Amino acid sequence: RVVRPLKVAAVCAALLGLVGTAMVGATQYQAELFRPRLGGIPTALRTMPRFLGKDYRHDLEARLEQRYQLVRDQFPLPKLDGSVDIFPWNTTIVVAHGLDYRPRPAFQSYTAYTPELLDLNRNFMTSTQAPDYIVFDVAPIDGRFPSLDDSVLWPILLTHYELYTNTDHAIILKKARLPLDYSFLQNAQAEAEINQWVFLPDSVTDLTWTRITIEKTFFGRLLSTLFQPPLITMSVRFDDDTESEYRIVPGIARSGFLLSPFINSRADFATLFLDGGTLLAQNKDMRVKAVRINAGRMDRLAYRQVVQFVFSDLLVPSLKDRVHEADTSAWWWQEMGLEYYHRGHLGMALTSLNRSMQADDSNTDVIVQAMLLQALLGQWSDVQRLSAKALRLEKDNWSAIFFGQLASQVLQSSGRTFFYEPEGIKAVADGLLRNTHRHHSESAE
Repeated sequence: RVVRPLKVAAVCAALLGLVGTAMVGATQYQAELFRPRLGGIPTALRTMPRFLGKDYRHDLEARLEQRYQLVRDQFPLPKLDGSVDIFPWNTTIVVAHGLDYRPRPAFQSYTAYTPELLDLNRNFMTSTQAPDYIVFDVAPIDGRFPSLDDSVLWPILLTHYELYTNTDHAIILKKARLPLDYSFLQNAQAEAEINQWVFLPDSVTDLTWTRITIEKTFFGRLLSTLFQPPLITMSVRFDDDTESEYRIVPGIARSGFLLSPFINSRADFATLFLDGGTLLAQNKDMRVKAVRINAGRMDRLAYRQVVQFVFSDLLVPSLKDRVHEADTSAWWWQEMGLEYYHRGHLGMALTSLNRSMQADDSNTDVIVQAMLLQALLGQWSDVQRLSAKALRLEKDNWSAIFFGQLASQVLQSSGRTFFYEPEGIKAVADGLLRNTHRHHSESAE
């Protein structure tokens, strides 16, 4: 009986404050705009038709087209025959390309920060109105945990869409003819106080889905009504015992998100399609083993001290078979290998290229790329083996000849290189891998 009038009074006070601020701002703006000077208001009225004329509109349209052309040059896309949406937020790309833009209700991922907004997006993406193509990237804002952006849509993307092609700035997904089903297998619940670590349970699959309930106190609800509650963060500890801290949004965390493996790029997301997260989960710096909710001493007044965790396995059947028929899994593994190389993750890059060779062992380009990465990692016996394999397929391949000879000399000298330093090897690798990546990007378009 007491709380309701207080909340109504607080809302009224906030509204009055906003209206007053807007009126003061408008008054100051008008005073600056129409400040008495030579000409004054009559001058403003005389120049107004210029802003409404055809020449001015044509000038605006020309300037807008120039801006769109800059966007198209910076973010090229292939021709997409059908409706398109973009994740997480850069809608200008789709508009600039003149595509059939069909956005979800909360059309920028960071704006879907409550369970209700997430439900709107989820209902849209599972309806007949869902777009035919998705331009997808992982680009969180404000230091958020990456998979929080439209978190509940990730299982839908993995099961209702398939890999279509890759660009230099995004992967493109195409709506599947026969969508798959996904489910959650709950395997543990836990409660912990704020600033206390919680360890993840053993998982049946490689994908750990988590729901975290962080409830506000009366003071926290009052702050939410008047302004906003204090920000809280989430720390994650990986299997290699490194730790990272990210901002967390309680409304999204309550709806659920993919906690492990850690998805930090579009290449990571694409590998979920290719092998269901197995490759990512094999890397200790990407597999999460513990989680903690953080808040300062004063910030803790806005939240209850006990936080609830629900851990589940995300079950997505036959994920590795969901690759668009125009782009084989060998091509995709090669693309992801190049993505990881440019991110400096050589181990992931080499593993991806090995997967590509398993799918197609006749591609000399992939063999040479894997050979270069093995040289950078000092795996000279493997360099020698792949060099011989590449030369059997293409006897005049200069990269295979050169690195095969280099590997022989390194092995004969017990690992010492007398005439070629690692920096030189990396320079050669950079040139070859960049050229190959550009070739594949252009062919995909």
